[in-house]
Amino acid sequence: MPRTFKFVKSPWWVLSLPGEPTLKKVGAMQILSNYETVKEWADSGEYVLGICNGFQILTESHLLPGALKRNNNLHFISKFQRIKVVNSDNKFLSRCSEGEIFNVPVAHAEGNYYIDDEGTNKS
Repeated sequence: MPRTFKFVKSPWWVLSLPGEPTLKKVGAMQILSNYETVKEWADSGEYVLGICNGFQILTESHLLPGALKRNNNLHFISKFQRIKVVNSDNKFLSRCSEGEIFNVPVAHAEGNYYIDDEGTNKS
């Protein structure tokens, strides 16, 4: 039987849901069995970061609206993506300058995040 986690307010400001290979060690069932706790954390206004399969868990559990689709070319993509900071008024980007450009590694076959206009307006 999976352990149940209890999150308490602490100096941490983000709950991170991991990707491979950490997810194999922790187990998706371990995370999903604590769905209500993760949802409570997110609903309280705290930050949740999903990396790799962790992002997939957020979309499939509907904690994050939208869905992941296969890449348009149906091939695995592995590259660096240039990202431009357009707003740094948040905890993730507070140490970045607006207009700053940095590289982020991207590697996926089903990481094409999609959300329609209706879903965007609900968020």
